[in-house]
Amino acid sequence: MKNMKVTEFDGNKEKWDEWSYNFMSGIRAQNIEIYKEMIKAEENKNDVNDDDYDPRMSAMSSELYDILSQVCRGTALAMVRKVEESGGLRAWQKLYQAGNPRTMATSIQLLGEVTRPPQVKVIADVEASIDKWETSLQKIRKEHEEELPRTLKIAVFTNFMPISIQEFIYVNIT
Repeated sequence: MKNMKVTEFDGNKEKWDEWSYNFMSGIRAQNIEIYKEMIKAEENKNDVNDDDYDPRMSAMSSELYDILSQVCRGTALAMVRKVEESGGLRAWQKLYQAGNPRTMATSIQLLGEVTRPPQVKVIADVEASIDKWETSLQKIRKEHEEELPRTLKIAVFTNFMPISIQEFIYVNIT
């Protein structure tokens, strides 16, 4: 955990995206191997079994468990504690699944965010809005295995731009 500056996580789903991003960035900076295994655990539809790993990875998973035990509070800590000790990858998988439930309702909500982003009013906000929109596109691709058609992406993108950019696109599109 040296040099990791991660805030505590209490299980609040609204804080999950930012907290998990910061946590994963810290882990990646410390150890790329456990980071890659955490990504695999997120994508695994079956429960991760820490007994399936070699002794070196099991040791890293145990360290991950200890780190999660230190940075989680409340509901999040209760999820970690339900996992057998040293099951860091399984504990991460449980936290990830709680923060990113793969239900039809969350899929519909995310598709709504992607297809109806708020219109950008000020040109200075364009870059940040595009970044947020692209993050939502990545999330729906990764977590719900949905891919929007290219033409739909262009239409949505154009429609949430300021009017001056929309006019430029319509005049110059071929």
